[in-house]
Amino acid sequence: MKLKTAIALLWFTLLVLGNCQTVPPEILQRQVKAAMTIPMNQAAGTGPVLYPAWNNVFMAASNTPNPIIVMGDTDSASDFPAWHAFDNSIGAAPAFWQAGTLGSFPHYITYNSGAGINNILVQLAMIQYVNFGPSNFTLLGSTDGSTWIGLFTNTMVNDENLIQTFTNPVPSAYQYYRISASNSYNATYVIIREAYLSSGWPIPNLSGYTSGSITVSADSEFSATYRAWKAFDGDKALSTTRASQWVSATTSFPHWLKVDLGRPENVSRYQLWQDVVNTGINAFTFDGSQDDNAWTTIQTTNALNVIAPQWFGNGNTNSYRYYRLNITSGYGAAAQIAEWRIFRNQSAADTGSPLAKWSPTSNTNSAGDWLDSVGNYTLTQVGVLASNTVPPCRSFQGTTSSYMTAGNVLTGSSTLAISVWLYSTNIALDQVVVARWPGAVGEYILYIGQDVKNGKLQFNIHQSNGTLISSPASAQMVNNTWYHVCGVADGSKVRLYTNGVEVASGTTYNGTMSAGSATNFVVGLHDARVYAFGGGMGDISVFSNLTATQVWNLYTAGRQ
Repeated sequence: MKLKTAIALLWFTLLVLGNCQTVPPEILQRQVKAAMTIPMNQAAGTGPVLYPAWNNVFMAASNTPNPIIVMGDTDSASDFPAWHAFDNSIGAAPAFWQAGTLGSFPHYITYNSGAGINNILVQLAMIQYVNFGPSNFTLLGSTDGSTWIGLFTNTMVNDENLIQTFTNPVPSAYQYYRISASNSYNATYVIIREAYLSSGWPIPNLSGYTSGSITVSADSEFSATYRAWKAFDGDKALSTTRASQWVSATTSFPHWLKVDLGRPENVSRYQLWQDVVNTGINAFTFDGSQDDNAWTTIQTTNALNVIAPQWFGNGNTNSYRYYRLNITSGYGAAAQIAEWRIFRNQSAADTGSPLAKWSPTSNTNSAGDWLDSVGNYTLTQVGVLASNTVPPCRSFQGTTSSYMTAGNVLTGSSTLAISVWLYSTNIALDQVVVARWPGAVGEYILYIGQDVKNGKLQFNIHQSNGTLISSPASAQMVNNTWYHVCGVADGSKVRLYTNGVEVASGTTYNGTMSAGSATNFVVGLHDARVYAFGGGMGDISVFSNLTATQVWNLYTAGRQ
């Protein structure tokens, strides 16, 4: 969902750290100097809120560096304090936090950024201690350390080799973040080896060379076992028997590992892992390109010859589609990377100019109506709807008396785009998201179910000659999961997007749209009082048109 403006954030410059129990003083000084409060900026007009790059600071004690404080509800012994879960060390004991009080759950660990320093957390990554890690946990946020907001609950796999990542569906700014374990895999102690908090979106774990818009490649591979995509599979491969890393051919350097994000994005920090000493990369450049031909060197640096996660901040302010590690030397005969974790930043972007925009976070009157922040179309509440604050949205009851309605929004146009954040509580039903569809011939409709209750999204229009044009998705949605959905009639094709990516190939139409009969813009229901929506919606916008880039930017501006 779109985030609140005018909150202070921490700008953290990422650093390269070795495998150490105590962070060197000169590193700590640089971290503290980087910990300055800056305002969150908002692009002019309808641009998205910007997220300054932030990761948790690596700790050398419970209150070092100042002003960070890390505490657990209990520590089983002085050798296993809570701050060890944020020391960037994944070695043997005591490089982890272990909660005391056998079998007495929940146990929790709290990261406090310091008075008045609020940070947006988008992604949590944790590393298990096998058979003792949390089986179930909840992430909570607080601005005062007293009132806590549950952000999400999830489950960890009992595997200490995996870097297990979890996306926060409620990315607001908090001074405190708490990881609360409701149980562990042996139901006695709970241990967290390492936790990482970040405001960036990592590349999702891959099980092949391509996933969605992302494609990875390398100049060479040692064998079929050590593929390029293994450096993006989320398995840090500390066990050499897992073969979960990329290894180049043993030919002369340089070697390179490359990722195509599918669209320009800003990357100003990343993390590298190696699984065995004397095998990893040494000298390399971090490069960016728009066309996979002309490359710009963003950073020239070296990796350490250690088994530890190493962070690299590079100050990059540009957005590139392609990023590459160009490796000129290594600690062994080949280039080897167990894991390359790239964090994509929120950046200023063109999100189009809406003709109407409704949001649950502002402009809501006493009757529960949403006021249009752009034009003059009040979205009037009809029946019983609940207002949720986490995340901000309006809950629809799934009944024909529970919906919202506005005037004749964007009628008789040749192009159109509808953008909505939503989740459904029952995808087994046909449900209307938004529509101007008074009867047999309507203007536009975005709905779930495709008239056969299959849980798939579809966007329809009628041409001015009455011909129905549909753009259906092939993948089924998941209950209680947030999606950004967008239907676009761009003048030549009717298109459908989910989470910024086009999910239907685009259906050709003649560039006209029926004006239909006089009817209102309806949210959560068909004008014929059928197909009631059950679930939550927020940030509903209507545009005269959107490009694929603008759809992607809308998604990243309010990514769940």
